[in-house]
Amino acid sequence: MVNIKELPKMERPREKALLLGLDSLTNIELLALLISKGTKESSVMDIAMNILIKANGISDLNKLTYNELIEIPGISKVKALNILAIFELTKRINTSITSMYVDLTFLINYFKNIFNDVHQEKCYIVLLNQRNQLLFIKELFSGNEGAIAFSSKLVISTFVKYNASKFYIIHNHPLGNPSPSMADIEQTENLIVLALGVNCFFQDHLIFGKDSYYSLKERKLIQY
Repeated sequence: MVNIKELPKMERPREKALLLGLDSLTNIELLALLISKGTKESSVMDIAMNILIKANGISDLNKLTYNELIEIPGISKVKALNILAIFELTKRINTSITSMYVDLTFLINYFKNIFNDVHQEKCYIVLLNQRNQLLFIKELFSGNEGAIAFSSKLVISTFVKYNASKFYIIHNHPLGNPSPSMADIEQTENLIVLALGVNCFFQDHLIFGKDSYYSLKERKLIQY
């Protein structure tokens, strides 16, 4: 059993989030922060881990039902409702931005806020229909600064799932310089080829630094 009180202060979810931001927390730590307290039998970290195990990972977390949640030791009826409320809010936020017309201005404004005060490199895919309306925004990768890295299989399955016609790749360089690395360019070119196989067309790859962004399309650094 992982006892929060026995962990060094900077390994405790609340203290870590206050100092480094919520984006620094692992999936288990985020859930532990939401659950808040453990029980005599299970620590809050153990309960959080059991939730992820029950959901078969973070991607299907929001599919858990009330009955499935209260089956997990340490999850009361109130905690189950709190978790489900977060799922519902997330769904409503996603619904509120879908069908919006997406252009470069929209993406710059939207992701400027997303990447504000983020200390890790994150990569997102933005999926559009034929009319340039937003279908979905999905985080593909989160980690230390370097080449963006994610599963091509995940990307292709996301195209197919949402029946997307077009897509953008967006990521950040937390240290400030938005210029792409050679690995960034190569990864993007590979993704463009894979997407063409499912009739989904690349629009642009935007990289955000601290105060600026870089468009691979505008700089003609990729062929498509």
